[in-house]
Amino acid sequence: MRRLTPAVVPALLLAVQAMGQGLADIVLVVPFELDRFDARTGWLSEGTAVGVTDALFARGVAVVDRNARIAVLERLQLPPGAMLTRATLIKVAALVGATRAVFGEVSERDGEVTMTPRVLDVAAASLTDLAPVTTPATALLDAFERIAGTVVGPEVTTTPARRALPVTAFERYVRGLVASASPARERLLRQALEEAPTYSAAREALWDAQTTRGAHVAALATAGGVDGGSVPGGRTPRWRVRAASSLVQLRRYDEAFELLSSLTAPSTDALVPSFLGVIQIRRGGTPQSGRATYFFNQAADRAPASADACFNLGYAYWLDKDPLAAAYWLREAVRRNPADGDAHFVLAAALATTGAKAEADRERELARRLAERWETAAPGDLVPRGLERLPDPDGPSSAVLESAISADVDRDQRAQAAFHLGAARRAYEAGRDPEAIRELQRALYLTPYDADALLLLGRAQARSGLLQDAIGSLKIAVWSDESADAHLALGEAYLRAHDPAAALRAAERALVLEPNSAAAAELVARAKSAPGGA
Repeated sequence: MRRLTPAVVPALLLAVQAMGQGLADIVLVVPFELDRFDARTGWLSEGTAVGVTDALFARGVAVVDRNARIAVLERLQLPPGAMLTRATLIKVAALVGATRAVFGEVSERDGEVTMTPRVLDVAAASLTDLAPVTTPATALLDAFERIAGTVVGPEVTTTPARRALPVTAFERYVRGLVASASPARERLLRQALEEAPTYSAAREALWDAQTTRGAHVAALATAGGVDGGSVPGGRTPRWRVRAASSLVQLRRYDEAFELLSSLTAPSTDALVPSFLGVIQIRRGGTPQSGRATYFFNQAADRAPASADACFNLGYAYWLDKDPLAAAYWLREAVRRNPADGDAHFVLAAALATTGAKAEADRERELARRLAERWETAAPGDLVPRGLERLPDPDGPSSAVLESAISADVDRDQRAQAAFHLGAARRAYEAGRDPEAIRELQRALYLTPYDADALLLLGRAQARSGLLQDAIGSLKIAVWSDESADAHLALGEAYLRAHDPAAALRAAERALVLEPNSAAAAELVARAKSAPGGA
């Protein structure tokens, strides 16, 4: 299970971007470049990034974790271990809200490892070369601490538990993270745990791997079972939530509910009520045990910027035959994630029930454009069961998400949206795409279906390499106010995403709207000549 799921990533990025210049110092560490690659030392590239990240975290530094880094690289269609150019590194850092990025080179000779770190100031695009650090491989973790101290200062010392970790356990953990095959990944992570049973990061990675593979019985055992078992930390709230997640996957709902109910009092995040709501949808809730809407309301209160929390609440109200409440919360869901096809479809059903037929038809059409499952949906089609979203125990914290919504309710929304759109245009024309995207997301929070803002957002995302995001934004732009320009931008994004058939459809529609468009005719020709084209 990837910690930042596709549904969660846009919300996290919106949260980071919406904080704008108010962000504190946040550090991103990326894999160091190897002087040569072989099977024996290849793990050091990722290992240096993981080790320095852990050392910074141990010092209390706000640092981007590996899962967030990989999620952003995937959005940019880059492999997890890709060596990044300075321009791409700035782009990745901006997307995760980092103010500084650490990278460099690593080499190994005769049992000694040399790391040469560099620090990039993202805003100034300036580099600082740090002194090389050479260490025996057996003291690698201490070397990571030295690098962390150079990056942020030596004020905070490392924790005793971290110093006690064997380097061989750390190596097996990293090898497990980068292993391409699931059996090898799980074998290496188990070996790391055998050597260091209290190594929580290795246990988390093993639980993730088993959950991704669908081995939920094994994942439950890794989490410590229902009672925590003999697993170090198995009785802590976070591990009990993971155990409950495995129980839900195994459809052992009563056990999961009982386990989670014991955590509701001390819990302050949205995870526990989100899981309880899913359980009540699947097994059936009562006023005595609590309806799904009761728990999802708690989740939405604790994570007000989470699109998934709003969707689950709206969907639960729909299942409870309360279309007005469903429509309210589903509108909030699509406000936070306009490309959520499922939310648009359920919203269409809720609106139709309240008599808002024209608006329902528009929402249903947008759902068809955004999600394949709704392409053949027609008015009157039933909303299926099973759309509720199971939360990710290792997803971003509600505290991060809560900072996403910064709209000033005392000011006119359209005037404020126009202000952000104007700022976005200036940033886009100056080539400052992250700033343009941030301003456009603020504008679209206030006016979600502004075709001009959506078109500009799609162009900025495409120019930044966020092709799937761009396609989603441009689809909504076309739906909001169809134009040849929007179809052309959509076609270009499809072509760059290696979908010439979709690019051709968009280009041909642009020609219908503007028969004399040379740009549309040229895009038609390129789409037809592209590999896989007509």
